[in-house]
Amino acid sequence: MRKRVLIVEDDPHVRKNLCGILELRDFEVTGIATAEKAIDLVHRVTFHVVSIDIGLDDNDVTNTDGQKVLAEVVRLAEGTRALIVSGNRDQHLTIDAYERYGIARFLLKGQYTLTDFAAAVAKEASVAALGVFGHFTSASRTTSASTFCPSVFV
Repeated sequence: MRKRVLIVEDDPHVRKNLCGILELRDFEVTGIATAEKAIDLVHRVTFHVVSIDIGLDDNDVTNTDGQKVLAEVVRLAEGTRALIVSGNRDQHLTIDAYERYGIARFLLKGQYTLTDFAAAVAKEASVAALGVFGHFTSASRTTSASTFCPSVFV
């Protein structure tokens, strides 16, 4: 079974690159730009890993909409592993995400390679597959998503 990954990233270039490297490694990847669309999708599809940008509006440095997605993933308690990939250097935000939501990993934009990102996702997807992943509470949920990321080479 291919592991499902949701990329929540407002920057289309970053989203395309993150999706692309994972598609090359045979993940089933869905890319979303907004918190609202991501929350809607996690209610319909269970993912092994969710990669979330905390600030989903580059024009608003105070934006932390990604935390809404993170909170919802944790609330659903389906064994999904969450990574934060963000340019926000606020240490309090990072500590809060670890303590409150138990994120698996924080990657600071500009401080990791696509290979590092893919390795982190692969590790967390394996952890998710060992856990309670795949146990659903609603018959209306699905285990597959249509992929919104085009196949690209990075």
